[in-house]
Amino acid sequence: MEKPDLSKPSVAGLAYILRHKEEWPEDFHWDFNSHRTCALGLMDRKWVHTKSWVLSSFDAAHILHISGRKAFHIFIGLNKDGTEVLPEDIAARLEAINVNDN
Repeated sequence: MEKPDLSKPSVAGLAYILRHKEEWPEDFHWDFNSHRTCALGLMDRKWVHTKSWVLSSFDAAHILHISGRKAFHIFIGLNKDGTEVLPEDIAARLEAINVNDN
């Protein structure tokens, strides 16, 4: 995968960051069960920098220019069977969408 422009939020950029831990903030650790330490938290730390609130899947939809339904499916709807959700799982969901098909 070619490195996308990481200076601004994008579906390709977030997928890339999720697969490349060297792009993560030094003190970031992955835990899908918390908004601050899942893909939404990583996106916030990398691009948005909120201080008093946490990004929701609908915030991510707006920022990444995808539908709210797709964002919910990507960021929230993965843990149906109780298995651990990894950064690569979210990256795969991001890579599978067609951003023009909202």
